[in-house]
Amino acid sequence: VCVKVQRRGAASVLGTDLATVDWICRKATRYHHNAPDSSDFLREWHRVANELVDFKLQASTAVQASGALRRLGLNVGCATPLPEFCGRRVLTMAFIDGWQIMEVRRLPVGADREALVRPLLDAFAALA
Repeated sequence: VCVKVQRRGAASVLGTDLATVDWICRKATRYHHNAPDSSDFLREWHRVANELVDFKLQASTAVQASGALRRLGLNVGCATPLPEFCGRRVLTMAFIDGWQIMEVRRLPVGADREALVRPLLDAFAALA
């Protein structure tokens, strides 16, 4: 299994970070008339912030995503949460042996990168 444990106070730190980014964006808009309008971005960030710190919700979302990928017939692995071992600050999933997609040096010699990435792009598009 793979266990992810949230640090105590993470939600508070995230809230402080969001407040800081809000402040910076307000100042940028106030003092620079060419500053982009970031209100939609910030609104979305605030909306998903609670999801980021609620591992029980992340587990539920992962189960739904995994089911959707299966129903669509997409050949993409997805770590399966073990809900009975998950809580707001603990996420437990079945371990998948492999490497992170950014670890290019671990790709097999001669690997077709496009062929490897295409199913992932299809999965992201399907779940968006």
